[in-house]
Amino acid sequence: MYRIIDVNINRICEGLRVIEDYLRFDLNDIKFKKIKEIRHFIREKIAVKIEKKLLQNRESVSDIGKNSEKLENNRISIKDVLKANFLRIEEGLRVIEEYSKINNELNPFLKNVKSFRFTIYQMEKDIFSNFKKNIDFSLYLSLIINNHKSINIMKYLKEIHKYNKYTCLELEKKEISHKNFYSLSVKIKNYCIDNNISLIIKNSIEIAKEINSDAIIIDENYLPYDIIKKNYFRIIGLSIDSFKGNDITNVDKYDFMVINSMFIDIKNKFDNKQILYKIDKKIDERIKNLEYSFFQQFE
Repeated sequence: MYRIIDVNINRICEGLRVIEDYLRFDLNDIKFKKIKEIRHFIREKIAVKIEKKLLQNRESVSDIGKNSEKLENNRISIKDVLKANFLRIEEGLRVIEEYSKINNELNPFLKNVKSFRFTIYQMEKDIFSNFKKNIDFSLYLSLIINNHKSINIMKYLKEIHKYNKYTCLELEKKEISHKNFYSLSVKIKNYCIDNNISLIIKNSIEIAKEINSDAIIIDENYLPYDIIKKNYFRIIGLSIDSFKGNDITNVDKYDFMVINSMFIDIKNKFDNKQILYKIDKKIDERIKNLEYSFFQQFE
């Protein structure tokens, strides 16, 4: 029994540390403290109480299941890592909970362990609910920002929305510093949340991750799709100028496409993909170098 308990305590705490570090260092999420509290409780309360018996029954060298590298290596993204470790934690907690029912030394911790299990279920739901959301592509506004006069830009974003109820907004930086683009993106993100608009960042995975944008869109000159996929868990779109002939290599892995011009009918090639095409392009003279374009879904 104690060998089983030892294995699962280690399994739980190792998994908790993976989740804790992700919340703390990748998301800067204060919820890492709750994970840390659970990990410390299991190590310092439960494990310490039966530490001698755990060590006496530990048989790591002779474990017939230790050579399971093939299963452990089945990870292609951070999302896979998180999913695997949440599963380890939940299963480990269930094992400890069940054995606590028949072990007098662990029985006082039964309610704690059960509570931890449900806390982890909720934490898993909260984290994965932030990965992807449904985006309404009814009217797509693409905005190119060449300066950092955020007050003016915010003013005219609201004005544009008043007369054209765009449902998603794409931001692209050009002649603006990374710092100023970040500051402006934060303000626009808050505006989008208040108005139920999906925010999409173009060609900047750092900003997309930092402000937790709803999607990222990239063009052929940006990082490869596989790099984006490993580090960004939400919707990924592709921006292209046009399709030339049958040049559709690797397009199917993107969640949606924005096409700046149309030369051929491609609807029948991608029946299940959101395809948007340009319907209007404007330059607002009231804000120097503010360019924006509207796109609609391909019917």
